[in-house]
Amino acid sequence: MLPANRQAIALISDHADPAAAIGEEEAGGQNVYVRKVGEKLAQLGWQVDMFTRKTDKNAPSIVEHSPYCRTIRLKAGPEEFIPRDKLFDYMPEFVKSFQTWQTKQSIYYPLIHTNYWLSAWIGLE
Repeated sequence: MLPANRQAIALISDHADPAAAIGEEEAGGQNVYVRKVGEKLAQLGWQVDMFTRKTDKNAPSIVEHSPYCRTIRLKAGPEEFIPRDKLFDYMPEFVKSFQTWQTKQSIYYPLIHTNYWLSAWIGLE
């Protein structure tokens, strides 16, 4: 449930998991950048939900970075690493997972920020 004094932002980063350990496969600058943007927006008074694709079935689906900033890993294709140039076929499933999340949590995101062109496609859908 969304805190009464905070508006929600969905920050979509389909392939750069903000909660990934830096140095893992394809985890570097973009992951850090997205997480820092989310954390700063939370400090400014927003509820920030950062959505990424779940790449490890054993990883938690939700990672809390602070009371108002979290990473949410959604099912979109197999729960394994897939290079970003092979991900587009799974983006419709990401959209459905994102919409299902919103419905189940009763959260409406009046602002959706995306990072990278695949995420932009998701945001436009």
